[in-house]
Amino acid sequence: MLKMICLIISILNSTWVYPLDKVLVEKVSKSLEEINKGNDANYCHKLPEQHPQKISDILASLKVNEKSIDCEAVTVKGCEYTQCIAPADFLKSYPKPVAFLIPKGLTHPESLKVHFHGYTTFQNKWDKSLKSLIKSFEFGSATCLNKTQIISVPFSQNNKEADFVEHLGNENQFNAYIEEFQQIINHSFKDAITLSAHSGGGKIIGNILHANKNQNIEELQIYDGLYAKSWADKLHAWHIKNLSKKIKLYAIKDSAPATWSEYLLNKASGHESLSLTIESSHGGFHHWEINRDNWNN
Repeated sequence: MLKMICLIISILNSTWVYPLDKVLVEKVSKSLEEINKGNDANYCHKLPEQHPQKISDILASLKVNEKSIDCEAVTVKGCEYTQCIAPADFLKSYPKPVAFLIPKGLTHPESLKVHFHGYTTFQNKWDKSLKSLIKSFEFGSATCLNKTQIISVPFSQNNKEADFVEHLGNENQFNAYIEEFQQIINHSFKDAITLSAHSGGGKIIGNILHANKNQNIEELQIYDGLYAKSWADKLHAWHIKNLSKKIKLYAIKDSAPATWSEYLLNKASGHESLSLTIESSHGGFHHWEINRDNWNN
């Protein structure tokens, strides 16, 4: 009986998945004190102490079909974080490589950001692999600004986001992706998911929002990623039903994304939850750099 009560207390005190309920712990502890009268009052303290497990350790310990997630400590501009990459066919919901960027020592994440990055042309240095993409755009640096957020970056290995469209292009597919990751780390993000996209990745966000307007999304970040009226209209349809949630738009001056971003801003009638930053072009690859330049804003 004592072992059972001590086990309950140790689980509660570990705060493994959810925040500690101090009131509940106090009640159980008080009950234990009553039971322990006349016995060994320090019995529980003799049991091994439970410690929260780091998310990076959970991912690093996984093995599916003889494949393991590769986790390594990374430092970028003084920012320390763990980069974990699931190889192709590791996740059932997305059979291509996926990166998870985790703040150093994180045990209790509060939010998840999923980023869809640009058209893959296999002509630029960042197209060669998921690691090179993350390194080129310094995605991991954001983990030092939000130390309770995990960043997920699925990699499209086909031109024009074909992998995104095929595997994450509708409500059920995207929800399955989120659900699988939540099951892996035994944690629910509830209404704390941010979607971000660069370039053609904006189309997949529009499809996800259009399919499920009540999705548990708290914020959208679009980097030079609105290329058609239909894309902007899907974001607007979601926005008018979620006015308290933020949409951050970034675009290059005199570009198609700037035109459709301004169109969306005008349709929103100046709601403060929607913001637009227009940047002047300063080089041939600025379309790619806009994501890196504004990632931490």
